Amino acid sequence: MEKLKCCAEKHQKKPEVNIVGVDLEGITKSEGLIFKAKLSVHNPYSYAVSKWKSADYTLTCRNREIAKGSIPPKLLKAKTTTPVEVVINVTFGSLKNVWEEVLDIVEDGLIKYELKLVITFELTIIGDQTIALNLSDQKEVSSVWNELLANFLPKKLVKVVDGVTGVMKEVRSVKSFCR
Repeated sequence: MEKLKCCAEKHQKKPEVNIVGVDLEGITKSEGLIFKAKLSVHNPYSYAVSKWKSADYTLTCRNREIAKGSIPPKLLKAKTTTPVEVVINVTFGSLKNVWEEVLDIVEDGLIKYELKLVITFELTIIGDQTIALNLSDQKEVSSVWNELLANFLPKKLVKVVDGVTGVMKEVRSVKSFCR
């Protein structure tokens, strides 16, 4: 049996997984920052693979883990590439901490992130096959930033600034504005 397993490992095709991309979809009070990871999983076999054994992801920004979770199993049809979309929510601890948390991960109008993905398939004869992938990228946050300002800027703070100055001034540095 061991010789058969060794031979199968050398010659048997294995599923392939690719990270197609990660989009920054938006921001909400309840879900926080919303990322959508797009994966493609290719099944080289002439039969369907009912599901993967496990699929876990970790999203980090500036060397800080901001989200992690598992991807629900999905049927992989025979000899096809199956698209898989994963919604990743980076939730905020409380409204008070939203500013600090967002300012911690946004640098020069960009969110620089790394997505780590580990998928394990249970294959006949050769057993578990684990695929680990990393994608490092950055996303511009201008539209999300405007949404953040509109949805999260405390209205009382805006009124105080407006009342003191008489006019609304453009906020050039949110870090100094919030502290």
